[in-house]
Amino acid sequence: MKTKIFMMTALALTLMVGNAGCNEKGGSDKVPAGMHEVTYQGFAFLCPDVLKPAKQLGSDETAPNFFMLDETDMMNSLSCEVSETNAEFTREAGERFGKEMTSGDPKTKVEYKVLENGILVKTVLNDPSLSSETIYTSMRIFVKGKKAISVTFAYSENNKATLSKFVDAVMDSVKAIE
Repeated sequence: MKTKIFMMTALALTLMVGNAGCNEKGGSDKVPAGMHEVTYQGFAFLCPDVLKPAKQLGSDETAPNFFMLDETDMMNSLSCEVSETNAEFTREAGERFGKEMTSGDPKTKVEYKVLENGILVKTVLNDPSLSSETIYTSMRIFVKGKKAISVTFAYSENNKATLSKFVDAVMDSVKAIE
């Protein structure tokens, strides 16, 4: 239940974020084929070219921080959210967060790894009440000082072959650019 609420809250927050400070860059020698770099509010990460900017709710404008495989399919998406934190990141805080994530719904398999500057969480959700397919999600929280970015990449079983090959590159690419 806790995981379901977290995933839906993260998705809703991502959809509501405005247009501030996002630029897509292409053509860099360091960017793997089939991907481009996205910058957003002082952070950068890679995005697969197959994911396109999503339209904002009730508008024809695109959201700068939400990318989807298909304009009607939010389950196969990459999104980010930037926020201020109360304190700098510590390994203890990362461990607490990871343990909270693993103590949730038994239908969700959760793995996490605490990193020097944040945490990586990977989930596999198999809940027929939410989706007829298994949903895979990777979330990288990267903290720089008192500012954090959460990059979330989700895809369904039907799109695993198309999207799973990009997950590690996206999660490993998250960085501060300020």
